Amino acid sequence: MGIVGIVVVVALLYFFSFDRQNIDYKSILYLFGTEIIILFFMLRTAVGDWLLKGLSGSLNIITVSSKKGVNFVFEDLKNPQATSQFFWTFYCR
Repeated sequence: MGIVGIVVVVALLYFFSFDRQNIDYKSILYLFGTEIIILFFMLRTAVGDWLLKGLSGSLNIITVSSKKGVNFVFEDLKNPQATSQFFWTFYCR
């Protein structure tokens, strides 16, 4: 299914291109081959698995931290009987 998506995107790019004679197909094939090699490395080797797990863990840390920040600022909006409304205090000035 991924190959079909790539073919569709390349066909659309070719169809909407203004300068079809100067398309460098060799560069497109080099980039596609490089992508296949990187994907194989990331998905089939222990080092690639380790890198992906590290990146995933980093993104999870960022997500948790941002959720805490959003809750700090907007939590009072969920509870109408809250004593302090941090967001409204700074927003309404």
